Amino acid sequence: MISKAAPAFADKLKDELEELNGRWDELVRVASRVKDNLVASLEKYQKLTHDMKEISHWIMQVERSIANDEGDITSGGITKEKMEHYKVELRDRVKLRDMLTLRGSLT
Repeated sequence: MISKAAPAFADKLKDELEELNGRWDELVRVASRVKDNLVASLEKYQKLTHDMKEISHWIMQVERSIANDEGDITSGGITKEKMEHYKVELRDRVKLRDMLTLRGSLT
């Protein structure tokens, strides 16, 4: 079509086609960046969901453990070993939470 058109019209069509192709290329680049951002956000969300489930599971375990040992605690008969066990568990989970928080803030 361009080869059969008048030279001035052909030049105008070429310029418009080049501009349109440039705009299309930019649109494709922007869409690719948006897609990459969406994929990265989805991965972060999935990791956060996994971490939250893990912490929730741990909390339920601790609650059950405390409920099982409640008689010992209320009667003052908790052993030093159980108390140390609770301290270690709590310390480990606080470290895990801190690591997850740090990792979440870095991403």
